[in-house]
Amino acid sequence: MRAKGRLVLLGLSLSSLIAPASALRADPISASDFSGSESVIDFEGFSLLTNLDGASVNGATFLGTTFVVAAGALDGNSAIALDASGTVRLDFNSPVRDVGMDFVHGGASSPLYIDAFGAGGFIDSVAVSGGTGFLGIGLDEDILYIEIHNAGGAFQIDNILYEGLVSAPEPATLLMFGAGLGGLALASRRKRKKID
Repeated sequence: MRAKGRLVLLGLSLSSLIAPASALRADPISASDFSGSESVIDFEGFSLLTNLDGASVNGATFLGTTFVVAAGALDGNSAIALDASGTVRLDFNSPVRDVGMDFVHGGASSPLYIDAFGAGGFIDSVAVSGGTGFLGIGLDEDILYIEIHNAGGAFQIDNILYEGLVSAPEPATLLMFGAGLGGLALASRRKRKKID
């Protein structure tokens, strides 16, 4: 095989290795990692002290322990877990890839967790110890539901963001794919010329 042919094969091999890596995403994620078309659950439309167990809101259903709407430390109304040892579960009507929320959590010695579950069970988890901020998880597989929990200390959440797979390819991925196809076409054309 000539040097030019080897170069084309090397280019094709590299493009197939680099393209999938650009699609990988590490977790945890921040609010800025969302595309802008995500669904949002806030608690402004609920009366104070409404128990959210079994409530369906904007494409998701809450299940779990005593989880009520309160005038919180976050933006307007928020939801607060009154049972510090309980777990709040949020089931999604359609699979999602990214989930996150604003939080207030006072238990510095007991982290606040978001556990993600798919069709095969537990997928991954993110955690934060105490404070106020945003906690989110982004995965490359479908999340069917999450569980939010800690081992002690009440927590509040608000502005839950979630979205499915965003299918728009990155420009670099398209460029590498096009270069690979061009290399194949060029190699095929040269091979045909040799045969003729």
